[in-house]
Amino acid sequence: MTTELLHYLEKYCASPSIVALSDSGSGMEALPAEWIDLLSLEGKERISYVVALWERFGEGLSEVTDKLKSSLISVDLLKEGDSYSLLYGISATDRILYYQAKNPICRKFNSKIDSLWPSVPQSIRDFYAVHDGWFYLASHSMGLLPAEELFVLSDEDWGILDEIGQAPVNLDTTIAFFTNGMSGYVCLDVSTSKEECVAMIWWSNKLPKMDLKFWDIIDSWTAIGLNG
Repeated sequence: MTTELLHYLEKYCASPSIVALSDSGSGMEALPAEWIDLLSLEGKERISYVVALWERFGEGLSEVTDKLKSSLISVDLLKEGDSYSLLYGISATDRILYYQAKNPICRKFNSKIDSLWPSVPQSIRDFYAVHDGWFYLASHSMGLLPAEELFVLSDEDWGILDEIGQAPVNLDTTIAFFTNGMSGYVCLDVSTSKEECVAMIWWSNKLPKMDLKFWDIIDSWTAIGLNG
């Protein structure tokens, strides 16, 4: 790990280090099988494995996958204390963007999300079985949030409700999966059929935008962040 990367990570992580599977105490037994497979590879083989892993998620993340194909330069195992994440390094115009995916084996939901999780569409649960969120490290935004940061809309006070009156969805069953870091959240009401992925953008300061395709908006907004 370069000194520059270490200084960057220390801004956002507690006692960070990049470790290899061969390192003593690296916690290999507590990592997903896919992580062990990819971290067992080196260089271009590792990058190719990761891209193939993303292609499993289907056309819904096509923009993000295309960006990874062209600009992914590294995927490493990040250690913070006793916890492990994947650290993606993605080349942008004038810098490297670092994205983090936490370990799904160790994910922790709050009690409300835990009770709703069986009603979340399978495609989303499949993603979270490999990556516990995938987001821009510096801001914890512009990507799917980790389990510990997911919340239902009724957990927050929303001034916008004074303007719109009755909420267009059940706030108790609508999960915020993504934030753009600027008052916008991609949300899904999981009280509807679990086979459906009809999402909304919930804004803290303007009217919500309804009836969107979940993966389309996740793909589009994440790609905006990846383009710097």
